[in-house]
Amino acid sequence: MIEVSGERLAIADLPLYWRIRKPGEGPHPAIPASLPLTLRLDRALGLLAQEVDERLRKVLREVYLAESNIGYLQEGHTLAKGYGEDLFRFLSAAVEAEGVRRALEIGCGGCLMLAALAERGVAVAGVDPSPVAAEAGRRKGVEVISSFFPPPAPLEPADLIFHADVLEHVEDPVAFLGSHHPFLAERGCVAVAVPDSTESVALGDISMLMHQHVNYFTLASLRRTVSAAGFTVLKVEKSGYGGSLYCLARRGKAAGPGDASDGDEARFFERARAALGRARARIAARPAAGFYMPLRAAPYLAAFDLARPGVRVFDDTAHWHRGQIDGLPLPIENIGDLAADPPPSVFVMSLTFGDVVRDKVRRVAPGVEVSTLRELLAA
Repeated sequence: MIEVSGERLAIADLPLYWRIRKPGEGPHPAIPASLPLTLRLDRALGLLAQEVDERLRKVLREVYLAESNIGYLQEGHTLAKGYGEDLFRFLSAAVEAEGVRRALEIGCGGCLMLAALAERGVAVAGVDPSPVAAEAGRRKGVEVISSFFPPPAPLEPADLIFHADVLEHVEDPVAFLGSHHPFLAERGCVAVAVPDSTESVALGDISMLMHQHVNYFTLASLRRTVSAAGFTVLKVEKSGYGGSLYCLARRGKAAGPGDASDGDEARFFERARAALGRARARIAARPAAGFYMPLRAAPYLAAFDLARPGVRVFDDTAHWHRGQIDGLPLPIENIGDLAADPPPSVFVMSLTFGDVVRDKVRRVAPGVEVSTLRELLAA
């Protein structure tokens, strides 16, 4: 169930995504299958952020230490090539423009970016508490400090500190970015990649919500957050692949975070209330629907209490097939399963890849009624 009131949105029980649970795999003793989620507005930054209590804080720490899901940038992930190549394009431009000789990555995951930068002659190191990252570093010959940031020992100052899909996980993003300063050279830079919530915020779309993502950045709120941490923003841009935002900023006095009083974030809750009403009615009209992109579908399935027999979920991430999200007891099917046994209708729950997946479903199952998330929410 879901409640929206004032500048607060609360889902009573949302599946907690941190892994894809394989058939026959049992629950984790310290990580629950689901938890409540409450979203609020940080008015100082104009940033949508979760309310984090002590229980969630402890659970997320367990998740990051046990981590079996370290994002897209790992070998074997279906999306690694597209996301990785585009992020490396952005980082390479920063390295060239700023004369970077030494780089430090926070949350280095599969170490793909560090290995690629090392091939360009950049001295690299990573900081990550995950055993998955430590093993990837050993395989690639990259130094990985097994720690949360900041690490316990001093490091040689870096010309560039970067992180991808990290800042949205941090409870106090301004303080976290501020902690980079002692590890940077005098005119060192930070490069940040985060999920792009700009369109979801504008539409009142809750598909972006998950417990691991404490912050939901737009083009404007990312700029304000980085500026508030004492950096001069050089550029903020949308990624060329997928749905990310990139920011490059230089250490030094910023102009200030700017006015956050009248952005889309302040109107999100009113828009979400209206969008949820439309989505509820349209989903209710198709009770035997399939939902593509289960992570994006999960907030709607939880809000409308739809995780039940007759509802199916689909995704084409290869290693997810037949697994399930803890707290969402629905096996993840793929496009081949859909073609063999098509549901009457499908909702494609992605703003980024919605049109691509819609067209793919129509090709393999022309009789299926297909709607995108954008169509589901439209007035």
